[in-house]
Amino acid sequence: MIKIRNRFTKEIIFETDRAVLTGADLSGKDLSFADLSGAVLNGANLSRAVLSGADLSFAELSGAVLSGANLNGAVLSRADLSFTELSFTELSGAVLNGAVLNGAALSGANLSRADLSFTELTGTNLSGKDLSFADLSGAVLNGANLSRAVLSGANLSRADLSFAELSGAVLSGANLSFAVLSRANLSFTDLSGANLSRAVLNGAVLSGAALSGAVLSGADLSFTELSGANLSRAVLSGADLSGAKNINMRYRTNLNILKSCKQRQIAYKFLQKDLISPYQSYKYKVGMTYESKNSNNDILSLCGEGINLATLEWCVANRDRSDLIGEFMYNPKDLIIPFNSDGKFRIKSGGKVKFRRILSEQEVQEILNDN
Repeated sequence: MIKIRNRFTKEIIFETDRAVLTGADLSGKDLSFADLSGAVLNGANLSRAVLSGADLSFAELSGAVLSGANLNGAVLSRADLSFTELSFTELSGAVLNGAVLNGAALSGANLSRADLSFTELTGTNLSGKDLSFADLSGAVLNGANLSRAVLSGANLSRADLSFAELSGAVLSGANLSFAVLSRANLSFTDLSGANLSRAVLNGAVLSGAALSGAVLSGADLSFTELSGANLSRAVLSGADLSGAKNINMRYRTNLNILKSCKQRQIAYKFLQKDLISPYQSYKYKVGMTYESKNSNNDILSLCGEGINLATLEWCVANRDRSDLIGEFMYNPKDLIIPFNSDGKFRIKSGGKVKFRRILSEQEVQEILNDN
């Protein structure tokens, strides 16, 4: 005989003469707040059952039928739900962290505000699902179908969404920092205001995507398709855009105005105490003129070969405390300004710069204060 108890009061709420629950018919049963942790329910029929607040952590539910069941607020941590029937199941606020949901049928299921962190959802069909504000941090969703899903405000940080189908999904305000979206389809996806800092999007399709106000600092956008993407007010500092296709030049950095200057201008470079560039290991000497060679002319490459200069603000923000700041003079017509520059640029091949002097710390502060 098996006795199922309330997880809090320990009161018996259901008992059966069965020796095991595998394949059991528990359809329509009221098992709210039941203690079913570690239970073996493979192939069981739990359709329309009430399991709200129940503890099903570490339970085995592979192939079980839970269609129409109420699992609101239930705990399913590390449960095996592979190939489980969960259509039209209520899972709002449920805790599913570390659960396995590969092959689960989730049509019509409500997963809003559910904890799906570190869940295994490879290839799962979540198209059209309401996952708003759900926690999917660290989840494995590679190859999953999330087309037209609502994920506004969801936490997808460090999730694996490589090769996922996300066309038409709503991810406004979602946290996708450090997420992997390699070769994912994000066409016409709403990513407005989303946090994609340090996310990996290489080879992803972002055609027609809404990225207005999105944070893409340090993101890998190499070889992405960006035709028709809205990047207004997007933060692209430090992002890798090398090989990106069909990007709209209207969103390029405001630093491009420097190229319209008619006279020689001043820029800066931080150097180690021995006047050696920390990146190029090249030693500079005050008063000397230097010619840029083998420069990278691709404006979608944030960093590249050639003599690199920057605004004073950029140098101060990125140098080591012991580094010195050198003042250089350049000709604006020789500039290569990366599309998403946050303050640095380089000189094209054949262009020359003159190393004028080293600024004292007092001079650095005075110049900054004047600006």
